[in-house]
Amino acid sequence: EVDVARASGGGLTTPLVRDIATDTRGSVWFATPVGLFQYQEGRWLSDYIAWEGADRRLNNVNELLVARDGAIWIATGGAGVRRKREEIDSYRETVYNMEQSDLPSNGVTALAEDRDGAIWVGTFAGVSRFINERWSDPVDADALPSPVVTDLLATPTDMWIGTEFGLAQYDLDAMSLTWMDETLGNSVEALVLDDANRLWVGTRDNGILIRNSAGNWTHMQHRDAEPSALPGVGIQTNGLALDPRVPNGMWALITGVGLTHFDGVQWNREDGSALSNLPYRLFTDPNDGSLWIGGEGGVSHYDGTTWGAFTTRDGLQSSAIYAIAYEPQGRYWFGGAEGLTRYTPDRDRPWVRRGKADNLEVGEDGSLIARQGAPAILYLDSGDLQTPEEELKLYYRMAGATEWQELQDPFLPLKFDEIGRTTIEVMARDQAFNYSKVLEQPITVAAQLEYVNMPVLGRVERSIFWTLMFLATTAILGFGYASFEIIQSHLRAIDALNRGFNPYVSGEPVRQGDMFFGRRDLLQKIVDTLHNNSIMIHGERRIGKTTLLYQLANALREVDDPEFRFLPIYVDLEGTPETEFFHYLMEEIALGALSLKGVGARVEPVVAGMRYHDVPRDEYTDR
Repeated sequence: EVDVARASGGGLTTPLVRDIATDTRGSVWFATPVGLFQYQEGRWLSDYIAWEGADRRLNNVNELLVARDGAIWIATGGAGVRRKREEIDSYRETVYNMEQSDLPSNGVTALAEDRDGAIWVGTFAGVSRFINERWSDPVDADALPSPVVTDLLATPTDMWIGTEFGLAQYDLDAMSLTWMDETLGNSVEALVLDDANRLWVGTRDNGILIRNSAGNWTHMQHRDAEPSALPGVGIQTNGLALDPRVPNGMWALITGVGLTHFDGVQWNREDGSALSNLPYRLFTDPNDGSLWIGGEGGVSHYDGTTWGAFTTRDGLQSSAIYAIAYEPQGRYWFGGAEGLTRYTPDRDRPWVRRGKADNLEVGEDGSLIARQGAPAILYLDSGDLQTPEEELKLYYRMAGATEWQELQDPFLPLKFDEIGRTTIEVMARDQAFNYSKVLEQPITVAAQLEYVNMPVLGRVERSIFWTLMFLATTAILGFGYASFEIIQSHLRAIDALNRGFNPYVSGEPVRQGDMFFGRRDLLQKIVDTLHNNSIMIHGERRIGKTTLLYQLANALREVDDPEFRFLPIYVDLEGTPETEFFHYLMEEIALGALSLKGVGARVEPVVAGMRYHDVPRDEYTDR
C-alpha cells in the first residue's frame, strides 16, 4: 500500500521535506522550509507561525529531535530553537533564541540529548545545554576546535562535539573538554558509535578516523594502490550508518563515489546496487536492521540478502529523497523535494514453483535428470497478490552456496560438467521484501546416452531397441488394463448411486455484516486488488460464494476511491447461448446500472449517449 501526500493535497503546503520524526503519541512530524507539519492518523495539522511580530524564520525548519520526556525540539535556520511540550490534548511551544535565552547563535546546526535528559544545541557560535528549564554554556566557543558545530553524538559518558576544525570530547562526569588531536584540521561530517564501542568520525576530505575504547586511533584513507582501502576521501554529511547484520560492519556515503560498505576487513563499493551514485540519506531500519537509502532516483533497500528499490513509477512522490522515518505501526515515510510518501508493506508471501523443462528428464522421485555437458533450461512460475509480475524478483543458488544470484528472466540455463547429484534452490521476493518458501529442486547429472545403429531406423538410443522387442507385449497388457479401468469406472458409478450421499446443506446466504466471520481479510484483499484485476470466485455449492458477493457489494459501497466508483450489478448468464454472450453481458450491465437505487439517474445520460453499432447480437466478440 502506498499513500501519497504532496502540495496539491494531503495537508502539506510544500513538497519539500527535510526531516521526519515520530513522537511518543504516534504522531509524525515533518520539517519543511515553510513550517512544521503534524500527521495524526487520518488528519493533517499545519504549525505555521504567523502572529504579529513573529520571526518568519521560525518556519524554516531543518532538524527535529523527540526527547525522552516527549518534548519535540525544532532546529530552525536563523531563528533559534523551538520546543513543543505535550499537554492533555495539545502542545505548548517555547522559542529560544539569542534575545530570550543564552543561546550563542540563532543558526542551529545540530541537536542531541545526553544521558541526563539535557538537550544540547550546536550552533555557528558554539554549543548550549538545556536542563531543568535553564540554559548553560558547558564550554566556551573559543574552547572548541572551531565555534562552528557540525555534529553532536551522545554516549553514556560523553558528548562528542564535531566542528569544522576537529572533534572534541566533553566528559559528563568531570565536566571537562578534551580536543582529539588526531582529528584537528578536519571538518567532522558524521559521528557513529558501533557495537564494539568504537567511535567512527567521517571527515569532509580526509577519510574516516576510528577511536577504540582504549583511546587508540585508526585512520582509514583512500589509496589508489589498495583496492580494499576506502574508495574516496570525503564522507557526506550524516554519511555513516551502522550495519547491525555484519560484525564491525559500516555503511558510508563517499563524496563523488556513492555507497560503500565495510565488512569488518575491507571496503567494498556497491556500484549498481543502489538506484543512484547521488545518495543523500542513510537510514538503519530499527525493525530489522536493514538499510534504506534516499537519493536521486528514489529509495533503495537492502536487507542483507537482496537489493530492491522504489521509484516514482511505484507511487513515490519525489524522485529525490532527503528524509526517511519508521513508525512503530510498521509504516515508512519518505520525504523529498517533490512530495511525501507513506508506505505500508504488505505481509503476503509470493510463491514460486517449477515450470516446464527443456532437455531435462523427470525422475521417479520428482528430481530432474540432466545429461553431462548438455545445455538445458529450467523454467520457473511465480506470482504475488500485491506485487505486479514485472516487479517480482527471482533468485537462485546451488546447494552449499551462501550468496543468492538474481535471475533476469523467469528461467534458469543449466549445464553440468560433472556426473553426480546436486540441488538448486530458488526463491521469489516481492517489493515489500517478503520471500517465498525456498524451492529445492534436486538434479541428477547422468552420463550421455549411448546410441546404436539399426537397419531402417538408423541411429537410435540403445534402450529403444529393447522397447521395440517388447512392444507387442506392452500393447496386449495395455488393452487389458484399459478394459479393467472401464469396468471399474462403471462399478464406481453404480456404487455412488447406491449410496445416495448428498454433501450439500440448504441455507440462506449471510447478508448481515455482523454475521460475516472469518473472511474479512480475504474480502479486503479483493477490494484492494479490484482496481487493476478481474476476480473469479468459484467452488462447490453451498460454500459461501453468494455470501461473499453480498459482503463485497456492501464493502464497495463504502470505498472512498478518488479514481473509481464501483457499481455492484447482478447478471444471470445461465442458459445464454455462446454466440450472444458478449452482447447479452453488455446489455445487462447497462440495464443493471440504470436500475440501481440512487445511481440510475446519474448514469442514465452516460448510457443514453453510448453508441450502438448496427451489428447482430450473435456477431459481438471479445474483440
